[in-house]
Amino acid sequence: MEKITKLRDDIKGKAEKAEREGYKPKSDVIKWIEDVCELEDEWETMQENIAMAKIRKYKCCPNCSLRSEVCTQVQNIRDQLCSLKEVGENFGSNLMVENYQVKKVEFLPGPSIEGQSAATRNLNKIQQHLEDDKGRLNAIGGLKRNLN
Repeated sequence: MEKITKLRDDIKGKAEKAEREGYKPKSDVIKWIEDVCELEDEWETMQENIAMAKIRKYKCCPNCSLRSEVCTQVQNIRDQLCSLKEVGENFGSNLMVENYQVKKVEFLPGPSIEGQSAATRNLNKIQQHLEDDKGRLNAIGGLKRNLN
């Protein structure tokens, strides 16, 4: 459990540092950190249950009763621990995504091509070629709409 806690703290530290630099942690990294915290809580609960079971007096067989109470919890925690450790080790440096911030674009009015037959004709030809290419339009298509 100590190794996974150390790995979680390391990944969490890297994520927080990168977040201060303007990056955003990936959602699966955030979920992984939360899952490790939940596993730690389960581990502590199980440890408390073991301590309580040792205090209680069982009539038949104290060791058997203790084993039966804890066995399922231990197996679940071990399975979760193995899978979380594997996922955490596979993150590597792939923890963050760039936090793209949309910036306001300023509209700059330009000259109109109205009344310029050659410019209109050439722009229409370009538009036809762009539309023939599987309907993909690029910045020139947007330029036509802004100039009219």
